[in-house]
Amino acid sequence: MIYRIRLSDFKELDSLKDYKKWLSDEEVFKHLSSETPKSSLDQIKKYIKLHNNSNSLFKPVIYKENNKHIGNLKIYNFLKNEQFKSAEYSRFIGDKSYWGMGLGFEMGMLALDYCFNNLKLDCVEAGCSAENIAAIKSNKKLGLKEIKRIKSNEGKIIIRFKILKEEFME
Repeated sequence: MIYRIRLSDFKELDSLKDYKKWLSDEEVFKHLSSETPKSSLDQIKKYIKLHNNSNSLFKPVIYKENNKHIGNLKIYNFLKNEQFKSAEYSRFIGDKSYWGMGLGFEMGMLALDYCFNNLKLDCVEAGCSAENIAAIKSNKKLGLKEIKRIKSNEGKIIIRFKILKEEFME
């Protein structure tokens, strides 16, 4: 697949102002798993630093055509033993002008490709709110299978998905 997007590093971004704007937008924020909006640039910087560590990768997603930061990808909860390696990923497109272009699916393909081919994982999990119809459709189209539904502390239904490397590579 030829991707219209690429992963970057937050150090390479000129500014985090777009990211800050997304987190202030109710429509964007309602599907994120974070409980508290990151309202200041300092809070966003702390969040980025917190989620770029030995058990988490947090990357901005760039639209190649214009080099614009349109969303983020986070790979986290790494579990490793001698026989099996897994992690979880989450993705979001914060810039609403890029919604409806199939980029959520493309970001999922890029994430799974990165997880299985670069990180050499055996299994990847994801989750989304039962209200997030676009994410549910995208996860299923990516080949992830629903494994369970749980109720969050806020009373929202969260759908958990999973895919094995061999299923993705088929």
